[in-house]
Amino acid sequence: MLNILYQIILIVLSCFEFWMYFELSYEMLQPKKYLSKRAKASIWSCIFICGILLGINRQILFFSHMLFGIQVMAVILFMWFIVRKPVKLIVGSVILYFSFAALLDFMFAFAGMIILKDNFGIRIYGSGLSLEKMFPFICTRVLIAVIIYYFKRIKYPIKWEESENYVLIFGIIFVLLVRYYQLAIVPMVYGTRETDGLSGTTSVLFVMFVLSLIGVLLVKNKVLSVQNDFLLSKEEMDHQRYEEQRIIVEKNCELIHDMKNHYYVLREYAKTNEYEKLSQYIEKLLEDFIEANQYVYTGNDILDLILSQKKAVAEQKGILFRVNTMSFLNIPLNEKEICALFGNLLDNAIEACAKIEGEKKISIRIEERKQMLFVEIRNTIKEVPVIRNNKLVSHKRGSSIHGYGLKSVQRIVDAYDGIITYEIEENEFVASLTIFDS
Repeated sequence: MLNILYQIILIVLSCFEFWMYFELSYEMLQPKKYLSKRAKASIWSCIFICGILLGINRQILFFSHMLFGIQVMAVILFMWFIVRKPVKLIVGSVILYFSFAALLDFMFAFAGMIILKDNFGIRIYGSGLSLEKMFPFICTRVLIAVIIYYFKRIKYPIKWEESENYVLIFGIIFVLLVRYYQLAIVPMVYGTRETDGLSGTTSVLFVMFVLSLIGVLLVKNKVLSVQNDFLLSKEEMDHQRYEEQRIIVEKNCELIHDMKNHYYVLREYAKTNEYEKLSQYIEKLLEDFIEANQYVYTGNDILDLILSQKKAVAEQKGILFRVNTMSFLNIPLNEKEICALFGNLLDNAIEACAKIEGEKKISIRIEERKQMLFVEIRNTIKEVPVIRNNKLVSHKRGSSIHGYGLKSVQRIVDAYDGIITYEIEENEFVASLTIFDS
C-alpha cells in the first residue's frame, strides 16, 4: 500500500514538473490566452502522458540520461508544433528548464548522500520506492515552483526572442553539467568511488548559482540596452515632432511678414470687382497658413514650442494652464533633452488632470538661480500616486512596460548631476527638479 502511495507521489511530481514548464513557456513563448482549446487540451495530454512515463521510470532509476533526452526531444517537438516560435528559443527553453531541474535533483541527492552515506544507492538512487527517494524530487519541484511564481509576478519586460542565444547557450551548458554530475554520482552508488555528498552538494550549488547569476546579468543587460535604445528613439521622435512645429511657426511668420504685399493684391481684386480671383487668392492663403500658435515664455524657441503645444492640448481638455517663467540667455540642456524632459513631465501632468471631474490646473515655474535651472510643475490629481524611493509606481496594467517617460527624465537629470523630487501637497502633485549649468 505504501509503495502505491509513493508511486502516485512520483507520478504527480513528474506531471507537476511538466505543468510548470508550460506555465513558464506562457511567459517566454506564447501567452496562454492566445492558445486554442485544442492546443490547451494537447498540452494537458502531454503533461499526463510524459508525467506518468517519467514517474514510472523514476521508480526503476533515479535518473536516466536516455529518458531525459527522449523527454526533452518530445517537448521540443510538441512546443514547435504548438507555437511555431524561433527554434533556438524553443530548444533553449526546454533543455534549460529540464536540465536545471535535473541539476537540482542531483544537488538534493548529494545532500541525501551526506545523511545516508553507503545506503544512498539503495534508498535513493537505485530501483524501488522509499520516503528518502521522494526527498530530492519534492524539494526540487517546490523550489522551481517558487522561482516560477516570482518570475511571473515580477513581470520583467523581456523580449525573449532577443535573448534566445543566451537561453540556448546556457541550456547546452546545463545539459553538459547534468551529464557530468551523473557520471560523478554513479561510481559513488556502486562503490567504485568514495561517497562525498558534501563536495557534490556544494559543487552543484556553487556552479548553478554562478551560472544563474551570469545569466540574469546578461539578460538584464540586454533588457537595459533595449530600454535605452527605446528611450533614445522616443527622444528622437519627440525632437522631430517639435522640429516640425518650429518649421510650421517659421512658415507662418514668413506669411505674416508678407501680408502687406498680399493686402495690395486683395485690394486690387476688390477694386476691379474680380471676386472669383479674390476668393481663390484668399483660399490659397488659408491653405498656406498652418494653425500653430506659439507663445513666447522663455526666449528659447524649442522650450516655448513645447509649452505652447502642451498649453493647447491642456486647454482642449478643460485644464487651466499657467506658466510663470523668465527669459533665459542659456539653458544647459540641448534640444533633444528639452523635448524629452519637459514633454514627458507635462504629458504626465495633463494625463493626471484629465481624470479629474472638478477643478483641473497645471502650473509651471521655471527659474534660473545661481547657475542652476530650477523647474517646478504642479498639477491637480484624483488618485494619489505611489512614490517609492523617490520614484513613481505606475497604476496602469502591466506597469512594468510603462514609465519609460520618467526613466528618460531621470536619465537626463542624472546626466547633469541634477536632482528631481516628487511630492504630494494637499490635492496637488509636485515634480521639482534642479539642473546645474556646468
